[in-house]
Amino acid sequence: MSDARRHPLPDGVVDAELNRGQLARAFGVSEPTIDRWIGDGMPVLEQGTNGRSYKFLLSACWQWKAEREEAETQATEAGERAVQQMRLALIGGEVGDGERGLSPKQRTELYEAEYKWSQAARARGELAYTAAVDELFEEVFTTVRDAVVSLPDRLQRECGLSNRQVEKAVTACDDALDEAARKIADGIRALRAGSQQANGHDIKLN
Repeated sequence: MSDARRHPLPDGVVDAELNRGQLARAFGVSEPTIDRWIGDGMPVLEQGTNGRSYKFLLSACWQWKAEREEAETQATEAGERAVQQMRLALIGGEVGDGERGLSPKQRTELYEAEYKWSQAARARGELAYTAAVDELFEEVFTTVRDAVVSLPDRLQRECGLSNRQVEKAVTACDDALDEAARKIADGIRALRAGSQQANGHDIKLN
């Protein structure tokens, strides 16, 4: 069972019932993200229906979000521990030694093994330089952004949308672009952090 005391609202934040748009603004995400979180199990105080808005209790949603992020962090850390254990096992080190506990010869063997593995993985197409991934993200997002920005005008011309409908389409497109930009930025930060941890410049592609 969840324990609300582990993840209380930040100091100075008063608990309240929020609608979908308010919750999105409170968490700094788009409304489509809120919809996805609902599907992932975020607690809903009152289901939305035609003419009736969703209702959420801020503290319950905050707790769910914090526990979800905590679980993701723990899973990542567990994966990194497994990687370190395997790396040590390959050169005969003991689990828990860490690289600082290795002899200079063992560290050399470890780094050589990692280098050979990364070279072979890159040759198989499983690794790419993070700079190349950054460039690809930027190129793809620019293409998508240009298409999405022009979409409302195109719909007005080809489908005869009213001005009000065009305004709604612009808002929806802006929300989608904001969410995509946020995810790309988060992804690039994760790639760079991963490269720094690995003391290299690669990212695994699958």
